[in-house]
Amino acid sequence: MTDHSIKGKTVLIAGGAKNLGRLIARDLAAQGAKAIAVHYNTSATKPAADDTVAAIKAAGADAFAFQGDLTTAGAVEKLFAEAKAAMGKKWTGFTDEEEKEVNTAFGMTLNNYTIQSEAAGIAGTSFLCRGANEPFTVRDGRLITGQQQYSSAITAELVMEALDEF
Repeated sequence: MTDHSIKGKTVLIAGGAKNLGRLIARDLAAQGAKAIAVHYNTSATKPAADDTVAAIKAAGADAFAFQGDLTTAGAVEKLFAEAKAAMGKKWTGFTDEEEKEVNTAFGMTLNNYTIQSEAAGIAGTSFLCRGANEPFTVRDGRLITGQQQYSSAITAELVMEALDEF
């Protein structure tokens, strides 16, 4: 079953510094979002953005504030680039559910940790996943990762594409 929760995910909220955007940002942090980037428009709203960032961090998520006038495509591209740089690389690996299935199949615990749970505590990265045993691959620049063995073919395709680029 696909997980549609916000837990462990990264969020960018345009206009997230105050009012409704602030409430949404705080709610997403309380629901387990890993990192939240809030956008504010002018220096006049920077104090509100700083307060929102502090509230998000108090709720347990990483938080960043970025200023920009989003009325041009270039400004939107800049916002996404800044947010991506601040929040680090995206990657994938075995989900907790998949590791539990493997342990059951082998009749023993293979590791004293799970990749998905450990990833939640790694600052500066975003762990992405799909449902158990669904083929899924993430490419972030030169970093290419597959969720599990069922992802081998699509991961190999991305590796071949990447090799063609260099």
